[in-house]
Amino acid sequence: MHGRRLSTTQTIICLYSEETELLSQIETWVLENGLNFKSLEVGSDLNIENKSIRKECIGVTLGGDGTFLEGIRVFGKREIPILGINQGSLSFLARISPNNAIDAIQEAIKGRSKIANRQQVHVECDGLNSMGVNDIMIEPIPPEKPVDRKIASLNVYIDNEFVGKYTGSGIAISTPTGSTGVSLSAGGPIHHPSNNRSLQIVPLHTHNAGVRPLIIDESSNITIKTEDDIQVSVDGGRHYTQLDEDDIINVTGSDTPAHIIQSQYESPFFSALSRKLGWGIRSDNEDIINNEIENNISFLEKARNIAINAVKSAGEPLREIHGEVENIQYKKDKSDIVTEGDYRSEKIITQTVRNEFPAHSIISEEEFTYETEESDYVWIIDPLDGTGNFSHGNPNYSISIALVNDDEILMGVVYAPETDECYSAIKNKGAWLNDKKINVTKRSSLNKSMLISGYDPDAEFITKLYSKTQGVRAIGSTSLNLCYVASGSADGSWEFDTYPWDIAAGLLIVRESGGKVTHKNGDEFKLELNNTDETKSLLATNGQIHNNILETYNN
Repeated sequence: MHGRRLSTTQTIICLYSEETELLSQIETWVLENGLNFKSLEVGSDLNIENKSIRKECIGVTLGGDGTFLEGIRVFGKREIPILGINQGSLSFLARISPNNAIDAIQEAIKGRSKIANRQQVHVECDGLNSMGVNDIMIEPIPPEKPVDRKIASLNVYIDNEFVGKYTGSGIAISTPTGSTGVSLSAGGPIHHPSNNRSLQIVPLHTHNAGVRPLIIDESSNITIKTEDDIQVSVDGGRHYTQLDEDDIINVTGSDTPAHIIQSQYESPFFSALSRKLGWGIRSDNEDIINNEIENNISFLEKARNIAINAVKSAGEPLREIHGEVENIQYKKDKSDIVTEGDYRSEKIITQTVRNEFPAHSIISEEEFTYETEESDYVWIIDPLDGTGNFSHGNPNYSISIALVNDDEILMGVVYAPETDECYSAIKNKGAWLNDKKINVTKRSSLNKSMLISGYDPDAEFITKLYSKTQGVRAIGSTSLNLCYVASGSADGSWEFDTYPWDIAAGLLIVRESGGKVTHKNGDEFKLELNNTDETKSLLATNGQIHNNILETYNN
């Protein structure tokens, strides 16, 4: 999950261990800012079944690590991102001071926070089918008399390979998040918890002197066969069961991560280690790298980075509802459709732009237009180019964003969510596919070229050019057509009619990769925003075959 998606948050849900003044302060602030507020006491459950509504919520925990883990239980399985406010003492998970709580929430709903995906662990055995973000403890059942035997033997297998027999006080199977808990006290290593996809098996007071912790991939299947009666607990007993001799326990990494909101207001991980565990290689307040080092990127580089972040955030809900043809609506005719995906994508992108560049104007294909006289900069947005493809499950759709000043395109980004391909360009700086520079082809012969055609109502283009080339293909997304020319996947692309949002970003990407773009009469294609209802023809090529195509088409 991308942090920019939080800019569409509608509801703040506070999970608290006890009612405090801070809870009331957060409720007042949330309601004053036009959002919905819900409070939930620890031990309660949340009743939100609609998945799309859940994605517009933020879960806030008020307490220590225990409350945060309860938040994982409540919010994690629903994929609601979690912000932890520390009102406890020794806390590694909730690391935001109560004094900074409202600032951190405001940062999140403006889409300026990052989201770390924390690995969760899944356990299944008789009487238990649960997830946790910290650890799974497999231990002997405490005897009635403290002096009685407190050991158990566990046979452990990883992907059906026998690891060995652990005899002692049990084992802990922990995630990177849980590595600073029981696993650490038992001699296990510390894992940095953010975006770390691993698990570790740590023996607890084993009777085998040579045994060591094991670090394994999160996709590994761990099987434990018990030789004694044991107990299994998840995240400090939030899920619990007891098992008999010869029972089987299956453990693996969960496919559902916990989405943890990272804030500039939280104490960094190693600072928390230093302060709370006496991390010996640095002092409590020592920072070798100053987090406030000025980032000397240019304005257009900043705009490009924000646009890339916005399109990738918008791509998440598009992938989730891709192919839901039942959600389509018709604008002018049966071929001019709009879906829920258009609106969700538009909401994320326009909110991101308004948060970061409030003085800039916005023109979007669907419903949103924002005009201001404070600046000449205009953002041109197509939140979903290729809606017909999208609604029918075809992967050829894209998101397009361009930044324009006085009809001059300065920056453009086109993102294909299904392939995770991000095309971008900055005027006079070049064009990229993800992080790799791209260029058009150098083919000069029409009969060796591959072309793409957009809307061609009378099939005139395909009729005249198909037999003279190696083919004319129809993709269904104008933005992608232009990017394929820019990256060398095609040598030319024809569009009978285009709107500014269809081509603004792709136009710059083609030109910055060395291509040529004109109208069908050969005149240079110019973006004009004074009449967005007017459509224009467009031919984009590698430049080498441009005149040949125009001559063939116009004759």
